[in-house]
Amino acid sequence: MEASPQYPANYPRPPIVEAIVQFGFGQRVTRKRLEDGLRTPLRRSYPGPHKSQHHVEVNARVEPESVSASATRRLKVTFLGSANGLRLVGLADNVLSIHALAPYPGWDNLIANACDVVKATVAALGPVPLASIALRYIDRIALPGNPAELARYLRLQLGGGEELGAIADFSMQFRRVTAPNRDVTTLVVAATPPGADGMPAIAIDLVAATSQFQPCGLGDTDSWLPIASRLHHLQRSTFESIITDEMRGLFE
Repeated sequence: MEASPQYPANYPRPPIVEAIVQFGFGQRVTRKRLEDGLRTPLRRSYPGPHKSQHHVEVNARVEPESVSASATRRLKVTFLGSANGLRLVGLADNVLSIHALAPYPGWDNLIANACDVVKATVAALGPVPLASIALRYIDRIALPGNPAELARYLRLQLGGGEELGAIADFSMQFRRVTAPNRDVTTLVVAATPPGADGMPAIAIDLVAATSQFQPCGLGDTDSWLPIASRLHHLQRSTFESIITDEMRGLFE
C-alpha cells in the first residue's frame, strides 16, 4: 500500500498481535483433505508442531442501553506452524488461512507467504473456486495514564453521541459498515486486562471482507490479489480513521 499523507506506510512498533489472510472456498474441501494435501509440501516452511483447536465465534448485539455478546463454538482448525511459531497456516472445512504473529512482518511479507501457501494448495488439490476473501487484524495497545482517557487516543463515540471517558468506564464497542461495492468492515474495540507493565490496554479487532467479485479460482492470483490489496487498504484506512495522532505516537 502506498503511503498516505495522513499516516506512514509502516510504523516502527506496530501494535498488531496477529494478522490473517483468509480464503473461503466455493466448493466443499474438508479439513482432512487440506491436511493430507499440504502436510508434505509445506513441511519445509512449516515444520513446527501441528495443533488443532475449535474457533469460537463471538457475536455482539448493540442496543441503545446495552451491549451484549454471545459465543458459539464453530470450525475446528488445524494449524501448521513455522519453526519459530510466528507464521501459521490454518486448515478448516472450506477455509484456508495464513497468519502472522507479532512482531508483524509487514503486508508485503504476509501476502507473499499467502501466495506461497496458495501455490502449494493448488498444486496439491487442483483448481478450487473462491467464494470469499477476508483480512483480520488484531491489535493490543497499552495506554499511558491512570486512568487513561480514551478520547486522547480513539476517535469513537458511544451510543447516543456520548464522548469517550476513562478506560475504566469502557467495555466494548462494535461497528459494522458495508461499502457501496459490498466490502464489509467489522470493528470491535474492547478494554482488556492490564499486562505485566500494569498499564490499561485496549484490543482492536478489525475485519475487512468481501464475497462480491467475479468468479475466480484460488490459483488465479491475478484476480484475487488486487482484491486482497483493496481490502488491506480498507482495513488500514479504517484503523487510521479511529485513532488520534497521540495514539500514533505510541507506535513510533
